[in-house]
Amino acid sequence: MEIEKIKDTVSKVMELTNTAYLAEKNPFELSGGQQQRVALASVLALEPDIFVIDEPTSQLDPKETERVFDIIDKMKKMGKTIILVEHKIELIAEYADEVLALEEGKLIRHGEKHEVLSDLSLLERDIELPQSVILADELRKQGISIAEKVITKAEMVHQLKKTINR
Repeated sequence: MEIEKIKDTVSKVMELTNTAYLAEKNPFELSGGQQQRVALASVLALEPDIFVIDEPTSQLDPKETERVFDIIDKMKKMGKTIILVEHKIELIAEYADEVLALEEGKLIRHGEKHEVLSDLSLLERDIELPQSVILADELRKQGISIAEKVITKAEMVHQLKKTINR
């Protein structure tokens, strides 16, 4: 690759990942979140079509977690395929398109995120579901009309506003 193409690619990736201000810093002096974003940037610069990312936000604070998922969202919008292993189920509900639920390494459920993450039977197998799903179930048990397959905070807020305005 030509030097100018490399410089241009690196510059664009640093802007995309909000890491330009880290360009001259020692990598060993970066925070965990900064290191994670730089790692994503370094792989993005190679322009792969598919990313396999394992627990990118483990041990990160909420702000850095948000920054990492902002990058993942941008990658998704660029048409990249992202295979993500993540235990933070609220993030999966927000950003995933499809979900695979595993139990002891075996696939027990897969499909569109609203289908999988609203499946209350997964709780019996100790698979975490988004808080919105659990709240929706409890509200339905109390006779409050909440749509099925509400999995994100924004969807729950929308449902509650509809309920209040009735």
